[in-house]
Amino acid sequence: MTNNIDENRIAEKLKELRLSHGYTQADVAMAADIRQQTYSAYESGKRTPSPIPLFKIASFYGIPVDDFMKLCLELDDNVYFDAPAPSTAGLEMMDFLDFTSDEALSKLSSEQKELLYFFSKLDKSGRRDLIDYASYKISRKRP
Repeated sequence: MTNNIDENRIAEKLKELRLSHGYTQADVAMAADIRQQTYSAYESGKRTPSPIPLFKIASFYGIPVDDFMKLCLELDDNVYFDAPAPSTAGLEMMDFLDFTSDEALSKLSSEQKELLYFFSKLDKSGRRDLIDYASYKISRKRP
């Protein structure tokens, strides 16, 4: 393993983040204040985002840039790095990406994946409350 950032991995993570949240390339490009074609080049690995668009993209997803960059690193487990631990938002994003990349979830929409992710974080009582609430909301819509 190397300790370098792979531009292809940046492209992969940008696409993975976008798809897991159900956004279009145009949505992310607008948030980063860049053209959609430029963002498309980032995802295809033809270009690497400069610091300002990268900051805006990470902010759009609610994670610090350094946490995004950590997603793009392949680190040697035998080498110690004196770096701060990922933020809570970064850890939650990593956990969310791991959860939503499960092959069993591939046919679900991004909203369904998000709901399952948060459902999985609840304790038994919280899950029951959510099921009861969903049942209540459905029953209110019936004529």
